[in-house]
Amino acid sequence: MPAYYDDQKRSWYAKFYYKDFTGKRKQKMKRGFVRKADALQYEREFLLRLSGSSDVTFRTLRESYIDYKRTRVKASTLRNLEYCLTGQIAPYFDEKAIRDISPADVLSWQNELINSARKETTINKINSRLVDVFNYAVKYFGLPANPCIETIGTQKRDADNIDFWTLEEYQTFIAHVPEIEYRIIYELLFYSGMRIGELRALTLSDIDFDKNINKTLPRGADETTTPKTLNSFRSVSMPAPIMADLKEYTGHIYDLTRHNRLFFLEYQTITRYKNSVCQSCGVRQIRLHDLRHSHVSLLIHLDCDIMTIADRIGDTPATVQSTYAHLYPDKKDIAVSKLEKIVSK
Repeated sequence: MPAYYDDQKRSWYAKFYYKDFTGKRKQKMKRGFVRKADALQYEREFLLRLSGSSDVTFRTLRESYIDYKRTRVKASTLRNLEYCLTGQIAPYFDEKAIRDISPADVLSWQNELINSARKETTINKINSRLVDVFNYAVKYFGLPANPCIETIGTQKRDADNIDFWTLEEYQTFIAHVPEIEYRIIYELLFYSGMRIGELRALTLSDIDFDKNINKTLPRGADETTTPKTLNSFRSVSMPAPIMADLKEYTGHIYDLTRHNRLFFLEYQTITRYKNSVCQSCGVRQIRLHDLRHSHVSLLIHLDCDIMTIADRIGDTPATVQSTYAHLYPDKKDIAVSKLEKIVSK
């Protein structure tokens, strides 16, 4: 297992042979190591990774897991995965061999996570990432058992804590938005319930003024991809005044073709503008995604049934029921009231 020094670049590099999954002999070279020991360690970890050994460090396991997911999830999901593993998990486990990571080690890490200022749902999501990585190690690296054996945090946000604007709050807000691009963005989010990624993916070909949403653009992406769920393939009818505003806006876009995107403002930019308007007009702050909740709340207030709402926002009736049940009137009291009217005295 030799390592070599590059006099010109004044750094070490590893150069060695290995056999790929077909049995073919290949050469691997990696440059840029400050120390000889680092180059040798890289070779050792690379070969252990190929052999699926539990002697590898968590860093190697983590990198292997990310490579595994790279061809199996969307780019936006992969970015979130890498951010979570690198920022929240890697500092604690990276230098340890995975066979030496015990349930007690994981418990210590979980305690730090619980004592942090993170939300319960965030804690659950980070812990779930670690569970998935160790499950991958059990399956492909011969790890005897997953040391992450306890669930922490909560999977879903408490439905009673879902935030939304009333129609009056929204009307106060939108009255203070003079810029046409920002105004139509907030109008579409509030009156359609679409996700911000769906809005940012819209092209003129998606609009016949009986709007079809058939793709989504994740945060930070440059190309559109498939929607979040199969239910997201849907047609959303919009109020005529909103479609008139959208038509006016598209008329201001220079050299617009059928397949050009209509909106190029970034998620953070749209959020900052919203927050600034809220501060100036005294409307309380909510997230961009809460405009979707605001739309559902408005539909419930207008006595729309669950099936109609689910079809409109691209969710299942079960999801709508579980997420927004607390906003519906007490159906038991309504049922009893109707029965009382037909019961003979």
